[in-house]
Amino acid sequence: MNRLELRKPNQVLAWIALMSGIQIIILSINIVLPMVGYWLTYGLPFINLMVYYRTDIRAFLIYSITTMVLVLFFIQPALETLLFYTFPSWLLGIGYGLALKKKASLLTLMVVLSIVQFGILYIMQVMTFQFYQLDFLSLIYQLLNLDRQTSVTLLDPILIYAIALLQLFIGLLLIYPLIERFQLPIQYQLFFSQTGLKFFIGLWLMTILMLILAPSLAYFALGPLVFFTIYSYSYLLVKASRINRSILIFSLIVYPFINAILSSVFAGPYRIFSVLFLTFFPMVIVLFNSITQKHQNALI
Repeated sequence: MNRLELRKPNQVLAWIALMSGIQIIILSINIVLPMVGYWLTYGLPFINLMVYYRTDIRAFLIYSITTMVLVLFFIQPALETLLFYTFPSWLLGIGYGLALKKKASLLTLMVVLSIVQFGILYIMQVMTFQFYQLDFLSLIYQLLNLDRQTSVTLLDPILIYAIALLQLFIGLLLIYPLIERFQLPIQYQLFFSQTGLKFFIGLWLMTILMLILAPSLAYFALGPLVFFTIYSYSYLLVKASRINRSILIFSLIVYPFINAILSSVFAGPYRIFSVLFLTFFPMVIVLFNSITQKHQNALI
């Protein structure tokens, strides 16, 4: 039984009104002050989670419909806001809620929600290109100093999936402390198993080898490698010691400079493999934790 669930009708209605109002305020700030509002929108899935977890299905449906109606009346442009912010955060909020109730592991949570986020971003990419003739991937290529080559058909979906993972990663870092702050029952099994560690190291070494022998084949390893990199950062930043957290933050600060250096080494789209630098640090940390474990099957 969910001890936090609201059962009195007046409490449920007040909670729905409060959460709907907060969501409209955040979306309004995102329209007026995009630089501030964009980061606030990462809290929208948590708002949906709080309603999903504390009310029943009927109340959550009422909340969802109410929020969408308020967006249509008070937010402009309404359609873009619904498609790009309200609906995605609604799906992610349900995902977090199901994860809490089903005692999902961090790995399961990231696999499922990253696929959902990938689908959302892929649809957004198609819609923005069809209706507005905008290709946001072109901006990503420019930021990463990459040459877009149509012959590399795997790079576009890998970049979209990497962006989906990055958004999920930022959302996790924001939502997990909020879950603790509001005393929701923490049921996430945050772990990095021995099997996951071996796969992670093998994938990293295999990617290095393929870059030397068959660079085009390395793209098949890049997708899972990006996933395990962001997964490890999520795991370690949530559960890390101060030293580990400092190492990871240092790697993120140094990465732009390393990327600039590696861009002169790798040609064309292969510059994306500078992400291997980010992968190295969590791999060493997890490997060290694995070696120092007393029990072979202990969770890292």
